[in-house]
Amino acid sequence: MQTDTNDLEQARTSLSALGFTGLEAEIYVFLLQESPATGYRAAQALKKPVANTYKAIQSLQKKGAVVVDEGENRLCRPIPVEELIGQISRNFKRHQERAELLLKDLTSTTYDDRIYQLQTVEQLFERCRTMLREANKVLLLNIYPLALREIRNDLLSTIRRGVEVHALIYQPTDLPNANLVIHQQAQEILNLRIGQAVTMVVDGSEILHGLLTNDMKEVQQAIWSKSTFLAWNNHRSLLSEIKHSAMISQVLAAQNYLEMRRVVTKYQESSLGTVPGFNQLAERYQGGRKAAG
Repeated sequence: MQTDTNDLEQARTSLSALGFTGLEAEIYVFLLQESPATGYRAAQALKKPVANTYKAIQSLQKKGAVVVDEGENRLCRPIPVEELIGQISRNFKRHQERAELLLKDLTSTTYDDRIYQLQTVEQLFERCRTMLREANKVLLLNIYPLALREIRNDLLSTIRRGVEVHALIYQPTDLPNANLVIHQQAQEILNLRIGQAVTMVVDGSEILHGLLTNDMKEVQQAIWSKSTFLAWNNHRSLLSEIKHSAMISQVLAAQNYLEMRRVVTKYQESSLGTVPGFNQLAERYQGGRKAAG
């Protein structure tokens, strides 16, 4: 069966994304279709210089992507696709772990009050996932349905670690052990169709604000910062909004004045306890004196 030209091109492109040169990708794809073959045969079929083709085959051998018969004809065979991808995955994980260890040692511990722009959807959600992994005490969220779906599994992992999660949401959803409050104007806000938004505040010390297109394919605007001053103020603001929406829902459901009063009193007294971001702020601007948040 003849392979579509577009499929061949996509296959070669996928290999290039995994670290193969253009010629290496072409040779591997060719060998998948016509194996075994000599380097000379591959050069002829691909219309590439013979010397360059043999050099690329040697490189593919070092990468473990092809094997070469030591006989007179030096026939080349590709290793099976599953084996190749397995090798690449293991090598990548090994290099990833080593890079993480080495780069962490270089990370500065100084304060960074700058605000950074996030440009892509992938960058935005990867930053969200990093924030969720690094959360220690409390996470506050204001998040639209599709954005919530994107990070739901990561949120569940964060909750399982014992981090308090308090979220202002716009549709009913199942997120066990999280305090979920539906925004009082949820449907009205969603009907505006301005996009899919997410606001995340971690431990009162790190913030992310993002607005994506409705189809979640582009970032309209997104920022991230570890400014303790901005994060703590965002924490207080979002916490107040979550508490206000919860209080309004319960007040409207109350049967009498005394019940309404108990609801209001409860939310006036409720607290999430000491928040790391507030202590960081106190240490930084009050000569090292810590305070409760």
